[in-house]
Amino acid sequence: MIIGGLRYFEHVILNLLGLNYEVNKIYIVTRKHLAIPWLKLIPSLLNHLDLKFDVNYTSIDKVREICGKSLIVSSLLLPNKSIFKKLLEKIRHGEVIAYADKPLMGILNDVNAFWSKTLWKSSENISIIEGVWDLIKYNTSVMEENLELVLRVAGLEKINNNVYKTLNATIHSYVDFSDKKPIVIIDSEIDSFTKVEGPTILGPKVHIHSCTLIRSGTSIYFKADIGGELKNVIIDAYSNKAHNGYVGDSYVGRWVNIGAGTNVSNLKNTRGVIKYRGRHTGMEKLGAIISDWVKVGIGTNIYCGRYIGQASHVLGYVIHDVPPFTIYAKPFRNDMYELNLDKAIEIFKRYCRSKVEYSNYEIKVMKYVYELSLSERQNVRREYFSLY
Repeated sequence: MIIGGLRYFEHVILNLLGLNYEVNKIYIVTRKHLAIPWLKLIPSLLNHLDLKFDVNYTSIDKVREICGKSLIVSSLLLPNKSIFKKLLEKIRHGEVIAYADKPLMGILNDVNAFWSKTLWKSSENISIIEGVWDLIKYNTSVMEENLELVLRVAGLEKINNNVYKTLNATIHSYVDFSDKKPIVIIDSEIDSFTKVEGPTILGPKVHIHSCTLIRSGTSIYFKADIGGELKNVIIDAYSNKAHNGYVGDSYVGRWVNIGAGTNVSNLKNTRGVIKYRGRHTGMEKLGAIISDWVKVGIGTNIYCGRYIGQASHVLGYVIHDVPPFTIYAKPFRNDMYELNLDKAIEIFKRYCRSKVEYSNYEIKVMKYVYELSLSERQNVRREYFSLY
C-alpha cells in the first residue's frame, strides 16, 4: 500500500535512516492474505534511487518463524517520523508495543520474550490505520512530514524555493509551481501549461499531460500517464488517467485504466460523513478505492465512498460497491456479471505490452485473489456479457 507518496515499507526504511537506527531485518506485519512476496511484483521508489534494504512482509501467525535480530512493524501503525521516534525510544530488545492486543512495533531477539512482554498498550497520541480510507485521510500529513527524509536520500536538485527534481526529470515551459509547499519530481515529465500544488510526489516515468491540474496531496508512484484534475489522490504503478475528468480523495491501484471523462465524487450533497462498505469513516471527503487491474469505461461517474474490487470493469454511473472480477453494468442491464478469470488474465497481458513484460507471479496472484473473492460474487450473474 502507498501513503504519503511512498510504499509503507519505504516509510519504515526512511524513518529508521532518519533516526540512525540499525537493525538486521525488517518485517512488516499485515493480514494473512496480503502477506505475500509483493516485492516480486512492485517497483520500489527507493530501489530506483539506489537505496538498498532488507524488508519482508509477514502475517501475525508467521512471526514465530522469524529468526535473528529483527524489527517487527505492524502496517496498522501510521508511518511518520514522530510516531516512530516515540515508539523506538520506548521499546527494548524483546519487547513489543501493542494496540488492542495487536503488536504495533517490537524488536525481536528471542521469540518467546517477544510475546511475553508488552511495554505499552495505550493508543494515546498514536494514530492507527483502521481501514483503507485512512490512507486517504492521513495521506497529505504523512507526505508533508516525511518529504524531508525523501529529500535527504534522493540527491535532488532544487530549482526554486519549493520544487526539487532529479537530473533526468523533464519540466517543459509554462508549468506553474506557485504553491509554497514542497513538490518532488523524480525522473518524470511534466508538459506545458500544467499546474502542480504541493505537497506532491511524482515518481519515475510518470508523464503529466498538458493543462493538467495536480492539487495537494497527490502522489503518482511509477510509470503512469496523467491528465485532468487530481486532488489528494494516490496512484500506484502502471496505471493511467490520461484524459480530462476529476478524481478526488481516492486510491487507485496498479494496472488501472481510467477512461476519458471519468469523474469520481468525493463529497455528499449533504456534506455528511461518508461510509465505506458499511463502516463509518469519520470523513466528509472520500472518493473511491479502485483496486488493482480495474478498467473504468469512458464517461463513467463514480459516487463517493465506492469500493471497486480487483480486475473489475465499471461503466456508466457507479452507485454501488463492485466485487472483484465483476462487470458493473447496472446502467445498461440493471445487473452485474462475473468477469471470467481467463479473460481477466488475457486483458492484463494486453495492457502489459505497452508497459512492461508481465510476470507469471502476477498471474498467480490474480488467480489467488479470484478464489479468495468467490463469496463476494454470490449475487453476481455468471453468464457472458456484451454491450454490443
